[in-house]
Amino acid sequence: HNADAAITKMPVFGPGMTHTCFQTPSSNSGYDLFRDAGAEILSYTDGPIDLGGYGVTYAYGYDPEGNMFEMEQLDAGPMAEVEQKVRWIDEGHSMWMTQVALVTHDIDRLTNWYAEVMAFKPYRVGDYDGNPRIAEIAGEPYVSLLASWFRMDQRAKTLEFWQYRDPITPVNQSKRGVTDFGYSYSIEVGDIQAEYSRMAVLGVEFVSAPADMGDYHQVYANDVDGNVFALRQWKDPDSPFSVPNLEQ
Repeated sequence: HNADAAITKMPVFGPGMTHTCFQTPSSNSGYDLFRDAGAEILSYTDGPIDLGGYGVTYAYGYDPEGNMFEMEQLDAGPMAEVEQKVRWIDEGHSMWMTQVALVTHDIDRLTNWYAEVMAFKPYRVGDYDGNPRIAEIAGEPYVSLLASWFRMDQRAKTLEFWQYRDPITPVNQSKRGVTDFGYSYSIEVGDIQAEYSRMAVLGVEFVSAPADMGDYHQVYANDVDGNVFALRQWKDPDSPFSVPNLEQ
């Protein structure tokens, strides 16, 4: 049904799942890799932006289909703080994904909904108003926004929420379909039938019952803002694609 659908660029202020984030060491800059591959850089300036002098630089860009992504470059200090990332480099991995971002018109509602559904609270919240470096990263002349972050594993995977006050994040007018253009994401669970039943009692709107996909079971759902996400359970707990094994 997408054959005649127009490709559009996701605005940085949403609404919806606006971007994923790719991290690299600064010595092998993801910004340079994406730029040289033809990515359209959304951020102002000609290079990644140093937000606070703590050894991490940031930028946003678009792929050829208008999907936005974030590029984070880590200096040696921040890299050394997470043992898994040092090991990934030693194993020859040059880039990895760290988080997905949902942008909402009502961050309290979305944060509270996920806290209830996932049964744990965000580890961090933020309020940012008029920071010129954040505006440069977002490619906007001025930015005011709220944020919250959920830790999805020990250190390396995060679910982050943003609400832009300037420019204002509009209300999402409809639920996304699972085959619509753009992003969806999955949450790995240990017992998908149990989580499906528990979340259904909480009012989560599932598209179907969990389905057997061969190596894993999966089911799609919509969150309170209409974003699409999935629950996934690998049949083999030792699967190399299971998050706990990826993070070892």
